[in-house]
Amino acid sequence: MAASQSVRVFCFWAIALLLGFSSGRADDHVVEPAAAGRVLELTDDNFETEIAKHDHILVDFYAPWCGFCNRLSPQLDIAAPVLVQGSRPIFLAKIDVEKHSKVGSKYKISAFPTLKYFIKGLPTDYTGPRKADGIITHLRRLSAPSIEQLNSEAELHGFVKSIGTEIPLFIGFGLKATDLEEFANKYRSKAWFAVMETFSEEIMEDFNFDKGPALVVTRGEHGEKTTFYGPFEAEDVTEFVLLNLLPLVSHMTPETLRSVREDGRPVVVAVLESESAPEDKEFIKKLKMAAPAYRKFVFAYVVAPQWPEFLRPFWIRKETKLPTVFVWTDDTFVVSVCSTLAVDLVGYRVG
Repeated sequence: MAASQSVRVFCFWAIALLLGFSSGRADDHVVEPAAAGRVLELTDDNFETEIAKHDHILVDFYAPWCGFCNRLSPQLDIAAPVLVQGSRPIFLAKIDVEKHSKVGSKYKISAFPTLKYFIKGLPTDYTGPRKADGIITHLRRLSAPSIEQLNSEAELHGFVKSIGTEIPLFIGFGLKATDLEEFANKYRSKAWFAVMETFSEEIMEDFNFDKGPALVVTRGEHGEKTTFYGPFEAEDVTEFVLLNLLPLVSHMTPETLRSVREDGRPVVVAVLESESAPEDKEFIKKLKMAAPAYRKFVFAYVVAPQWPEFLRPFWIRKETKLPTVFVWTDDTFVVSVCSTLAVDLVGYRVG
C-alpha cells in the first residue's frame, strides 16, 4: 500500500456522519409542573407562545421518517428532566415541521434534525453533542456566564465538580476576569472559563501549579492538568487554549468526530479492539505519554468493533492486526508515523 493515498471516497462517509450526528448563577425560576421533566410538543399554533414563555429552550425541528431524528429523541427525553432543575432551567422541545410547515418555513428548516437554541426568544444554531450527557453539559455552558469569578476553595471545588468532564475548564489563578474575557467569549461553546485571584498553597498543589499568575486547564478534579505561565498576550493564550480544547487522547466516535476534525491538526488515529482489555488500556497510556511531545498532532483512538464504517475507507478490516496506528490529514492518510513516535509506541504495530 502506498505511504500516502487519497481517500476522497471517505468524504462521502464523513459528510454523512457529520450531517447525521452533528450535521452558573441566576435568580430562582419556578418550573411549571406540566413542563418539568418532559420534552415539550410544539405546533404552529403554540410555537411563539412557548418560546416567549421560556428564557432558555432548545428546539428539535424533526421529521417522523428521519432515522437520525428517531435516534436523537430518546436522548432528549433523558436530558429534559435534568436540565429543568436548578437556578437556570433549560427546556427542551420538538416540532414536527412536516406537519407544522409554517414554523419550518419561518426558520428555513431544510435538514433533519435541525436544533436551535433560543435565549429569550433569539435563536442560534445548536451544533453541539447529540447524546444526553453532552447535551446537558453543552446547554448548561451556553446558558451560564462566559466566565466565573471564584472566591473561595469551596466555590472552586464545587464549581469544578458541578460542570462535569465533557469539555475543559480553564482557570486563571492570579488573573482577573478581564484578562480572559476575550477568550471566554470566543470559545464559550467549547470550554468553561473561571478566575480565582487569591489562592492557597493547597490549591496550588491540587491544580498542579507552583506560582501565579497561571492558567490551568483541567477536566474534572482528578483529570489531567496542563499549566501555562504566560506570557498572557492574546496570541500566546489563544495558542494554549486551542492546543487544549481536546483531551491529550480523544475517544473518536460519531459524537466527537466534528471536534477532532475542527481542530485542524493531523490526527494520529489508534485502532483498538476494545477499551477494557489490559493491552488496549496500556496502549492508550502510551498514547498519552507520547502526545505532549507531538503537539502538532491530535491523538485519538477508535474502537474497531464499535465503528467499522468509519474505518472501512482506511482499509481496516476484521483481519487487520490490532492495535494499529495511522495519521489522518485533510484528504489523505499516511500508514506510517515518524520513527521517534514509533519508538514511543514500542511493542505495538504501527501502520
